[in-house]
Order: sequence, then structure tokens, then C-alpha cells
Amino acid sequence: MKRSTIVAAAGAVTLLAASPAAAINTYNAQPAPERTEVGAYLALWDTTGDGVPDRFDWRCSGTMVDDDTFLTAAHCTDGSPAGTRTFVSLEEDVQSLLDEHADLTPSAQADLFLANGWVVEGDPHQDARYPGPASDTADIAVVDFAGRDVTPADVWDFTPATLPTAGQLDRVGGTTLARAPW
Repeated sequence: MKRSTIVAAAGAVTLLAASPAAAINTYNAQPAPERTEVGAYLALWDTTGDGVPDRFDWRCSGTMVDDDTFLTAAHCTDGSPAGTRTFVSLEEDVQSLLDEHADLTPSAQADLFLANGWVVEGDPHQDARYPGPASDTADIAVVDFAGRDVTPADVWDFTPATLPTAGQLDRVGGTTLARAPW
């Protein structure tokens, strides 16, 4: 099931790449309500190896592809130290929330964000073939919420991004992508 989701998500990444550059948005947009499924992948982790999380921050952006699956890149999830906790936020300006609460310890920040519904905790899964070649088609990961009590759909209103159908990208062709307005 996870492999099917990752393969489908890989297709979505390619399809999104074929859309105008405005299709993916970051926290500094002036607002972007039309992109309700785009959000932030955050993590709480220990960078020093002492067993105490000392960082709660953005790792990457991503997109909800259904009610409980957030599509991101494997380079965002790869190499996380043991004990790393994974979160997703669909808040319009999660960076301001991080900045506003920067005086808290990373663990206290994560707890506050969970308590206020600014993030939802999930489980990351990445393509086992990552890392691959320089043009890495395996650079795909998802954050799954299916086994969690709270999913992003419980917290935010959004319309999941539409995944391409089988063979749809084959019909587009490389020259069409090269001519696309970026």
C-alpha cells in the first residue's frame, strides 16, 4: 500500500512540475488561500546526539494528496536521527508561529504547536531506492497519518491535490514540459 502511494505520489510531483511555478507555495506567500493543500513538513530532532531534541523547524514543503497523506521529498526525510518526530502544518504562516515562540525549547514548541492545532504528527515513509541518480526519480516520500488519532483533515479544510492517472504523464512528452512557462 505504501509503495503504491509513493509511486502515485511520484507521478503527482512530475505533474505539479508541469504546472506553473506558482503551484507550490511557501510560508512567505502573501496569502495563498487557493493552495489549501500545500504545507510545511517540520521535525523535532536531536542534532547533538545527546538524546535531547534541540531543533524544531521546517525541513521542507509538501502537498496533501488525500485526507491522510502528505507528499514531500525523500531528501527531506532521509537521514533523520533516531527519535526524530515528524509533523505537518497547513497553517498559512507557520514561520511566524515559529518565530513568535522561538524562546521556548524545541520540545516545548512542538508541544505548543500540537496543543494549538498548528501541526499534526505523522509517520514518514520514503522510497527505498533513494538516493538514486542525479536526476533522482526516487526522491519521493510521504508523511502518513492513517495510524494516528488526528489527521490533517481533522484540523484544516483543504482540497487534496489531484494525482495523475496511469499513463497521463507519458502523453505530455518532454518537449511539452520544456516549453512550459516557469
